[in-house]
Amino acid sequence: MENNQTEVKPKSRKELIIERFLSQLSDQYNKNFYWRSGQEKLYLLKFAHIPEKFLQESFKNYLIEKLGKDLPTIPQVYSFIKAQRGFEKHWEYFYRGAEFCVHCRSDKDGHTGGYRNIFIWGYKEDRLASKMHLAKCNCDAGLKMSGPCYTDLVDDMALKHPEAQITVSYFDGTRIVDSQSQSNFVWEERVIRGTVSRGENGYIINWEHPVWKSSVGIRILECNNIEVPAHFRKELADKQQEREAQSRMKFKRKNTRSIANDGYRGSMPSSIQNWL
Repeated sequence: MENNQTEVKPKSRKELIIERFLSQLSDQYNKNFYWRSGQEKLYLLKFAHIPEKFLQESFKNYLIEKLGKDLPTIPQVYSFIKAQRGFEKHWEYFYRGAEFCVHCRSDKDGHTGGYRNIFIWGYKEDRLASKMHLAKCNCDAGLKMSGPCYTDLVDDMALKHPEAQITVSYFDGTRIVDSQSQSNFVWEERVIRGTVSRGENGYIINWEHPVWKSSVGIRILECNNIEVPAHFRKELADKQQEREAQSRMKFKRKNTRSIANDGYRGSMPSSIQNWL
């Protein structure tokens, strides 16, 4: 004989918190079970990623501080909760139902973000003009943000300024590469500073410039897939070791003077000696 009984799944803690809040509203404003049932689904969607403890406390505060003669709407309740102390901005985007992609997220989990930056350079004949723009990403969560999509903006720019160079920020596997750093605009700035010069087929590194032996210069070379001379890395490592040695000597002299000024004439404590 078949068992036609449907298994009833127990409600989560958040579902119970919302149910109690709506039950109090239905009692206050004489709403029936069907109203409460329909509202529960909407509340769960809207407040899905707000922590339970924070949500429970906020609901309690709403009942104490804001409950009036008119039945509150979800946006009204949400506005109150959003204004509570301790509310995290990124919670308001969770209910969208999707994470921001690696190209547009502004946190490690994809809870915040949604925008890509677009850089347009050389769009005027009389001068090398440039502009930075911000537009929403074309990922599922990004498309729910406000404003135009970056692909539409790029198409519009390319149509109006076919001679311009247009670059878009993206994730290269380790970091977000901003749009301006990809543009020839940056390399032209380096020409002005003397770190590179123009060549027939691109830009030529001025290896004599000290910037390329610094940590910043080496990072720029690495990000542009340009081989870093081995002796540059060695010189940088030697400088770092020298700075660390000077720092240790400075610490030693400082503590030796402090001990002498205190009138101590014994040997230096072994803990200090070992550290040095």
